[in-house]
Amino acid sequence: MHGFPDYLHIFLRCFTFGHLYLFIVMSPDRPGSTKQLNLGINRGTLFHHNRAFMSFTVTININRTFNTAASFEKVFELLSNVAKSSSFFPKVEQMVDLGDNIWRWEMERIGIGEHTLQQSIYACKYVSDKERKIVTWTPVDGIGNAVVSGKWELTPKQEECKVTLQSNGVLTVSLPGFLEFFLSPLIRMEFEGIIDQYIANLKKELGHNQAAR
Repeated sequence: MHGFPDYLHIFLRCFTFGHLYLFIVMSPDRPGSTKQLNLGINRGTLFHHNRAFMSFTVTININRTFNTAASFEKVFELLSNVAKSSSFFPKVEQMVDLGDNIWRWEMERIGIGEHTLQQSIYACKYVSDKERKIVTWTPVDGIGNAVVSGKWELTPKQEECKVTLQSNGVLTVSLPGFLEFFLSPLIRMEFEGIIDQYIANLKKELGHNQAAR
């Protein structure tokens, strides 16, 4: 991912090496005056001695609509087949069939620059309703570090089909809570980019109506 602040890159490098450093800009009337303080806190201290300090959550809400040149039948067949439709989803490390239409998603780890931050794992139960023209998924408790729910809604339009994706997720990030301000926007941006690529892949497979909005 590009465009994250230099100070965050420096901070993450220090954190990776096992110590936490605090960078303080002294005052506006002393430009360029920066002091580095080694707090002497290692990762073990952060992760084991203060559990309230060790994690935060990121909420990711997705709403996307697009038109395809494919028929409702073809679109529904693809999206209701979790194994097949997930093959178009970027950065999936592994899909595990747990039975009873429950699937565990194991994503590739999120990285910022050279730093690996998080792997998302979650499970959902899928229900396809052809009469109502929807495919829904609900979270399965106790699996992984994320909770994800959502639905596909299909609207036939003659020989075409409008597709609407709604998804809501809450990801638990196993890093100190004070990093939430810096990392939450970057994690959201990463996931939104993944969703946009997923939809682009589906459009390519199903045929994208150029006149769609």
